[in-house]
Amino acid sequence: MTWRDETIDSSTQLWVVRHAFRSGQGFAPHTHEFAEVFWCESGGGVHQVNGESFPLHAGDVVFMRPDDVHGAYATARAGLTFVNVSFPAEPMRALAARYPDGEWPWRPGPSPMHVHLSPRRMERLHTWTADLSAPGQRRLDLECFLLDIARLVTRPVENDVAVGLPVWMHDVIEVFSDPRHLAGGTARFAHLAGRSQAHLNRLIRASQGRTTTDLVNVLRLQWAATALRMSDQSIADIAATCGLGHLGHFYAMFKKRFGVTPRRYRMDAWQASGK
Repeated sequence: MTWRDETIDSSTQLWVVRHAFRSGQGFAPHTHEFAEVFWCESGGGVHQVNGESFPLHAGDVVFMRPDDVHGAYATARAGLTFVNVSFPAEPMRALAARYPDGEWPWRPGPSPMHVHLSPRRMERLHTWTADLSAPGQRRLDLECFLLDIARLVTRPVENDVAVGLPVWMHDVIEVFSDPRHLAGGTARFAHLAGRSQAHLNRLIRASQGRTTTDLVNVLRLQWAATALRMSDQSIADIAATCGLGHLGHFYAMFKKRFGVTPRRYRMDAWQASGK
Protein backbone atom coordinates (compact mmCIF):
# COMPACT_ATOMS: atom_id res chain seq x y z
CA MET A 1 0.00 0.00 0.00
CA THR A 2 1.47 3.35 -1.00
CA TRP A 3 -0.61 5.65 1.18
CA ARG A 4 -3.01 5.57 4.09
CA ASP A 5 -6.15 7.54 4.89
CA GLU A 6 -7.34 7.53 8.47
CA THR A 7 -10.75 9.11 8.91
CA ILE A 8 -10.76 10.35 12.48
CA ASP A 9 -14.27 11.76 12.52
CA SER A 10 -17.19 11.94 10.12
CA SER A 11 -19.74 14.10 11.90
CA THR A 12 -21.99 16.54 10.04
CA GLN A 13 -20.18 19.61 11.39
CA LEU A 14 -16.65 18.70 10.34
CA TRP A 15 -14.51 15.93 8.93
CA VAL A 16 -11.03 15.09 10.18
CA VAL A 17 -8.71 12.89 8.13
CA ARG A 18 -5.06 11.99 8.59
CA HIS A 19 -3.32 11.36 5.25
CA ALA A 20 -0.04 9.43 5.13
CA PHE A 21 1.63 9.29 1.70
CA ARG A 22 4.80 7.53 0.69
CA SER A 23 7.36 9.44 -1.37
CA GLY A 24 5.98 10.22 -4.84
CA GLN A 25 2.38 9.61 -3.83
CA GLY A 26 -0.36 12.18 -3.22
CA PHE A 27 -3.66 13.45 -4.57
CA ALA A 28 -4.49 15.27 -7.80
CA PRO A 29 -5.59 18.93 -7.90
CA HIS A 30 -9.28 19.30 -7.14
CA THR A 31 -11.81 21.76 -5.75
CA HIS A 32 -14.82 21.47 -3.43
CA GLU A 33 -17.61 23.46 -1.83
CA PHE A 34 -16.29 23.38 1.75
CA ALA A 35 -13.40 25.07 3.55
CA GLU A 36 -10.34 23.29 4.94
CA VAL A 37 -7.27 23.69 7.08
CA PHE A 38 -4.46 21.16 7.15
CA TRP A 39 -1.20 20.88 9.04
CA CYS A 40 1.85 18.74 8.32
CA GLU A 41 2.83 16.41 11.12
CA SER A 42 5.93 14.86 9.56
CA GLY A 43 7.87 14.45 6.33
CA GLY A 44 7.82 16.84 3.40
CA GLY A 45 6.20 17.41 0.05
CA VAL A 46 4.81 19.88 -2.45
CA HIS A 47 1.46 21.66 -2.34
CA GLN A 48 0.00 22.62 -5.72
CA VAL A 49 -2.60 25.35 -5.38
CA ASN A 50 -4.19 27.67 -7.95
CA GLY A 51 -1.48 26.94 -10.51
CA GLU A 52 1.48 27.46 -8.17
CA SER A 53 3.64 25.04 -6.16
CA PHE A 54 4.85 25.50 -2.57
CA PRO A 55 7.04 23.24 -0.41
CA LEU A 56 5.47 21.53 2.60
CA HIS A 57 7.37 20.77 5.79
CA ALA A 58 6.46 19.51 9.26
CA GLY A 59 4.90 22.42 11.14
CA ASP A 60 3.32 24.03 8.06
CA VAL A 61 -0.36 25.03 8.26
CA VAL A 62 -2.43 25.91 5.17
CA PHE A 63 -5.92 27.49 5.08
CA MET A 64 -7.94 26.43 2.03
CA ARG A 65 -10.89 28.46 0.76
CA PRO A 66 -13.82 26.72 -1.00
CA ASP A 67 -12.79 27.88 -4.49
CA ASP A 68 -9.10 26.96 -4.24
CA VAL A 69 -7.87 24.22 -6.58
CA HIS A 70 -5.19 22.17 -4.87
CA GLY A 71 -3.32 18.89 -4.73
CA ALA A 72 -0.25 17.58 -2.91
CA TYR A 73 2.37 14.88 -3.09
CA ALA A 74 5.18 13.62 -0.87
CA THR A 75 8.81 14.27 -1.78
CA ALA A 76 10.64 13.31 1.43
CA ARG A 77 12.06 9.82 1.80
CA ALA A 78 9.95 9.47 4.93
CA GLY A 79 6.83 10.48 3.00
CA LEU A 80 4.31 13.09 4.11
CA THR A 81 1.74 12.90 6.91
CA PHE A 82 -0.80 15.63 7.54
CA VAL A 83 -4.14 16.17 9.25
CA ASN A 84 -6.94 17.75 7.24
CA VAL A 85 -10.01 19.35 8.82
CA SER A 86 -12.84 20.23 6.42
CA PHE A 87 -16.11 21.91 7.30
CA PRO A 88 -19.04 23.80 5.72
CA ALA A 89 -18.11 27.28 4.54
CA GLU A 90 -21.04 29.05 6.21
CA PRO A 91 -19.77 28.96 9.84
CA MET A 92 -16.34 30.14 8.68
CA ARG A 93 -17.86 33.05 6.70
CA ALA A 94 -20.05 34.07 9.65
CA LEU A 95 -16.98 34.30 11.89
CA ALA A 96 -14.91 36.02 9.20
CA ALA A 97 -17.44 38.87 9.05
CA ARG A 98 -16.53 39.75 12.65
CA TYR A 99 -12.79 40.18 12.12
CA PRO A 100 -10.53 42.25 9.83
CA ASP A 101 -8.81 40.35 7.03
CA GLY A 102 -5.48 40.62 8.84
CA GLU A 103 -6.89 38.65 11.76
CA TRP A 104 -8.65 35.94 9.77
CA PRO A 105 -6.55 33.25 8.06
CA TRP A 106 -9.11 32.29 5.37
CA ARG A 107 -8.50 35.69 3.77
CA PRO A 108 -8.98 36.80 0.15
CA GLY A 109 -6.04 36.63 -2.23
CA PRO A 110 -4.54 34.63 -5.08
CA SER A 111 -3.11 31.98 -2.74
CA PRO A 112 -4.29 30.61 0.60
CA MET A 113 -2.51 31.58 3.80
CA HIS A 114 0.47 29.28 4.49
CA VAL A 115 2.33 29.62 7.80
CA HIS A 116 4.94 27.67 9.73
CA LEU A 117 4.46 27.05 13.46
CA SER A 118 7.04 26.26 16.09
CA PRO A 119 6.93 22.82 17.77
CA ARG A 120 5.38 24.42 20.85
CA ARG A 121 2.50 25.90 18.86
CA MET A 122 2.08 22.67 16.91
CA GLU A 123 1.39 20.91 20.19
CA ARG A 124 -1.86 22.90 20.31
CA LEU A 125 -2.92 21.44 16.96
CA HIS A 126 -2.01 17.92 18.06
CA THR A 127 -4.37 18.47 21.00
CA TRP A 128 -7.10 19.63 18.63
CA THR A 129 -6.62 16.51 16.49
CA ALA A 130 -7.38 14.37 19.52
CA ASP A 131 -10.26 16.59 20.65
CA LEU A 132 -11.95 16.69 17.23
CA SER A 133 -11.69 12.91 16.98
CA ALA A 134 -14.57 12.51 19.42
CA PRO A 135 -17.91 11.75 17.72
CA GLY A 136 -20.81 14.17 17.67
CA GLN A 137 -18.98 17.44 17.10
CA ARG A 138 -21.29 20.46 17.35
CA ARG A 139 -21.18 23.84 15.64
CA LEU A 140 -19.95 25.24 18.95
CA ASP A 141 -16.98 22.87 18.83
CA LEU A 142 -16.23 23.87 15.24
CA GLU A 143 -16.35 27.59 16.00
CA CYS A 144 -14.13 27.16 19.07
CA PHE A 145 -11.58 25.36 16.88
CA LEU A 146 -11.72 27.99 14.11
CA LEU A 147 -11.26 30.89 16.53
CA ASP A 148 -8.45 29.15 18.38
CA ILE A 149 -6.46 28.29 15.27
CA ALA A 150 -7.00 31.81 13.89
CA ARG A 151 -5.59 33.26 17.11
CA LEU A 152 -2.74 30.76 17.12
CA VAL A 153 -1.44 31.62 13.66
CA THR A 154 -2.06 35.39 13.59
CA ARG A 155 -0.77 36.51 16.98
CA PRO A 156 2.79 37.81 16.99
CA VAL A 157 5.65 35.61 18.17
CA GLU A 158 6.66 36.77 21.65
CA ASN A 159 5.48 40.35 21.07
CA ASP A 160 7.48 40.73 17.85
CA VAL A 161 10.92 40.20 19.39
CA ALA A 162 11.61 37.93 16.40
CA VAL A 163 10.89 40.63 13.81
CA GLY A 164 13.40 40.49 10.96
CA LEU A 165 14.76 37.09 11.94
CA PRO A 166 14.39 33.90 9.84
CA VAL A 167 11.51 31.55 10.64
CA TRP A 168 13.73 28.96 12.32
CA MET A 169 14.79 31.64 14.83
CA HIS A 170 11.13 32.22 15.74
CA ASP A 171 11.01 28.57 16.80
CA VAL A 172 14.16 28.94 18.91
CA ILE A 173 12.77 32.04 20.63
CA GLU A 174 9.54 30.28 21.57
CA VAL A 175 11.34 27.26 22.98
CA PHE A 176 13.95 29.32 24.85
CA SER A 177 11.20 31.45 26.44
CA ASP A 178 10.28 28.47 28.61
CA PRO A 179 11.68 29.15 32.12
CA ARG A 180 13.55 25.84 32.00
CA HIS A 181 15.92 27.40 29.46
CA LEU A 182 16.12 31.08 30.41
CA ALA A 183 18.80 30.73 33.08
CA GLY A 184 21.12 29.11 30.54
CA GLY A 185 21.57 32.44 28.78
CA THR A 186 23.27 32.83 25.43
CA ALA A 187 24.97 29.43 25.65
CA ARG A 188 21.62 27.66 26.03
CA PHE A 189 20.09 29.80 23.28
CA ALA A 190 22.91 28.83 20.90
CA HIS A 191 22.53 25.15 21.83
CA LEU A 192 18.80 25.24 21.03
CA ALA A 193 19.55 27.02 17.75
CA GLY A 194 22.24 24.53 16.77
CA ARG A 195 24.52 27.45 15.85
CA SER A 196 27.63 29.01 17.39
CA GLN A 197 27.23 32.10 19.55
CA ALA A 198 29.38 34.04 17.08
CA HIS A 199 27.09 33.05 14.19
CA LEU A 200 23.98 34.09 16.16
CA ASN A 201 25.55 37.41 17.09
CA ARG A 202 26.22 38.20 13.45
CA LEU A 203 22.72 37.16 12.41
CA ILE A 204 20.88 39.05 15.17
CA ARG A 205 23.03 42.16 14.79
CA ALA A 206 22.47 42.22 11.02
CA SER A 207 18.70 41.66 11.41
CA GLN A 208 17.91 43.70 14.52
CA GLY A 209 20.96 45.80 15.38
CA ARG A 210 21.49 44.16 18.76
CA THR A 211 23.41 41.25 20.27
CA THR A 212 22.30 37.80 21.30
CA THR A 213 22.72 38.89 24.92
CA ASP A 214 20.32 41.80 24.33
CA LEU A 215 17.72 39.46 22.80
CA VAL A 216 18.10 36.88 25.57
CA ASN A 217 17.64 39.56 28.22
CA VAL A 218 14.47 40.84 26.52
CA LEU A 219 13.05 37.30 26.62
CA ARG A 220 14.03 36.97 30.27
CA LEU A 221 12.35 40.23 31.20
CA GLN A 222 9.19 39.38 29.27
CA TRP A 223 8.89 36.13 31.15
CA ALA A 224 9.60 37.91 34.46
CA ALA A 225 6.85 40.46 33.75
CA THR A 226 4.34 37.65 33.16
CA ALA A 227 5.45 35.88 36.33
CA LEU A 228 5.05 39.08 38.34
CA ARG A 229 1.51 39.55 37.06
CA MET A 230 0.34 35.96 37.22
CA SER A 231 2.02 34.44 40.29
CA ASP A 232 2.91 35.21 43.89
CA GLN A 233 6.45 33.88 43.45
CA SER A 234 8.95 36.15 45.18
CA ILE A 235 10.76 38.72 43.08
CA ALA A 236 14.10 37.18 44.05
CA ASP A 237 12.96 33.75 42.86
CA ILE A 238 11.66 35.19 39.60
CA ALA A 239 14.97 36.94 38.98
CA ALA A 240 16.93 33.77 39.69
CA THR A 241 14.67 31.61 37.52
CA CYS A 242 15.14 33.82 34.47
CA GLY A 243 18.91 33.96 34.93
CA LEU A 244 19.24 37.45 36.41
CA GLY A 245 20.02 36.39 39.95
CA HIS A 246 21.73 39.61 41.05
CA LEU A 247 18.68 41.44 42.38
CA GLY A 248 20.07 44.95 41.91
CA HIS A 249 20.94 44.19 38.29
CA PHE A 250 17.49 42.66 37.73
CA TYR A 251 15.76 45.74 39.18
CA ALA A 252 17.81 48.10 36.99
CA MET A 253 17.17 46.13 33.80
CA PHE A 254 13.46 45.72 34.53
CA LYS A 255 12.95 49.42 35.26
CA LYS A 256 14.83 50.40 32.10
CA ARG A 257 12.52 48.21 29.97
CA PHE A 258 9.14 48.75 31.68
CA GLY A 259 9.60 52.15 33.34
CA VAL A 260 8.82 50.92 36.85
CA THR A 261 10.40 48.59 39.39
CA PRO A 262 9.32 44.93 39.51
CA ARG A 263 7.53 45.57 42.80
CA ARG A 264 5.57 48.53 41.42
CA TYR A 265 4.79 46.56 38.22
CA ARG A 266 3.32 43.74 40.30
CA MET A 267 1.35 46.07 42.56
CA ASP A 268 -0.15 47.93 39.59
CA ALA A 269 -1.09 44.67 37.86
CA TRP A 270 -2.66 43.18 40.96
CA GLN A 271 -4.54 46.38 41.74
CA ALA A 272 -5.95 46.49 38.23
CA SER A 273 -7.21 42.92 38.60
CA GLY A 274 -8.69 43.52 42.05
CA LYS A 275 -6.24 41.31 43.95
